[in-house]
Amino acid sequence: MLDAVEAAGISCLPFQGMMRLRAADLKARIDNGAIGDIVLMHQVSRWSIAEDWYSSGTPGWFADPSQVPGGAFIDEGIYWIDFFRWLAGSEVIQAEAKTANLVHKDIAVEDWGMATFTFATGVMATLEASWTISAPRKTGPSPKQNAVVRLEVIGTRGEIIDQSFRNPGLDVLAAGAPDWLFERQSDEPFVPQAPFPLTHLIDCLENNRQPAAIMADARRTLIVALAAYESAREGRPVLLSW
Repeated sequence: MLDAVEAAGISCLPFQGMMRLRAADLKARIDNGAIGDIVLMHQVSRWSIAEDWYSSGTPGWFADPSQVPGGAFIDEGIYWIDFFRWLAGSEVIQAEAKTANLVHKDIAVEDWGMATFTFATGVMATLEASWTISAPRKTGPSPKQNAVVRLEVIGTRGEIIDQSFRNPGLDVLAAGAPDWLFERQSDEPFVPQAPFPLTHLIDCLENNRQPAAIMADARRTLIVALAAYESAREGRPVLLSW
């Protein structure tokens, strides 16, 4: 797919890069020194079980190993692996992970995964991605706003916490600040993303600009996710070279 896109010379925005659009302001302030140099990132992304169609109440192909490379870890985590790479400005050189079925023990893919990633620059990141939210019910679709989606970015001079569906939504301990500043409320659940991915792609096409993420990013992000699964299966860290 990557070769075909590059050979055709077309623009393509992989969906797993959408966090780059949502967090563009956050990255800009970090690049401008708001918290010093990044040393550590944590992301929690716990949702109710995926559905194969809106309000179907069944995971369908999401939990079919013949159709997907994994379950909750890659479904909920692939976006954050790409985000980590982008925010760190570096590639993952080691992945160490565990997966399990903690709530949904009757499905053929994992409903929980946790990984630690080491980057070439020395930055560390942890990712927990799961389908373990089961309130008010386990088998049907639980309200998405019950999800726990929380990012922590730790720098040499400060920290940023960004979380969805909770207030306050953005907390900043900036370099030199005497205390935390609670900057904004959380976004409304599932309002259209700004900028909207399709709008961003159209803008790139009309102005001959490269999208925020390209197919090569998608491929590298997938390689990291598959390395995490390999680590979980074999019970050892997996090294990556680029």
